[in-house]
Amino acid sequence: MPRKPGQYDRIMAMADRLGWTRTGDGDLAFEWDVPGTDTSVAWERDPDTHVEYFAVVGPDRDRVAAEIADAIDLLGVDDFESHVARSTSVNWMIPALYQVATAAPLAYDPRVAALMDRYMDSSDLLIRRVAILAASFTGWPEFVEPIRRFLSDPDVDVRVAAEAALRDLSDELTR
Repeated sequence: MPRKPGQYDRIMAMADRLGWTRTGDGDLAFEWDVPGTDTSVAWERDPDTHVEYFAVVGPDRDRVAAEIADAIDLLGVDDFESHVARSTSVNWMIPALYQVATAAPLAYDPRVAALMDRYMDSSDLLIRRVAILAASFTGWPEFVEPIRRFLSDPDVDVRVAAEAALRDLSDELTR
């Protein structure tokens, strides 16, 4: 995911320079095919979290993702701690947690898990709910047990968030 949102001109220039063929665009996504491959790229904006991210699908996924990383400053695991720490209010913390979870690697990373665990244990109910939901974005089965403990949280909204996160993780694990 881009470190800074709204880099329309830079992302479009990258797609043109790399020779991607535009296959669609809408309010929330731009899509391209990578010529000579069965790989496609989407630059999307999640309608619920407002997080912008790249989705790369196909056999050349790793190569194309590396090309994107060379052209666009992406949020990486080494940046997650400072990215969230810069959030000075709940209004900034919420998107930061969603951004970290969206940018998390495909494979479990204990540094990311520790960061998410810290915010899942927040005394702020809203931060706790968001961190629980964000953790499910990773698709990591390692989050099932940590999230399960919130099914008995005193706050009903935290319990609902835990139920939703566990459903999302279950759906992800059965794909």
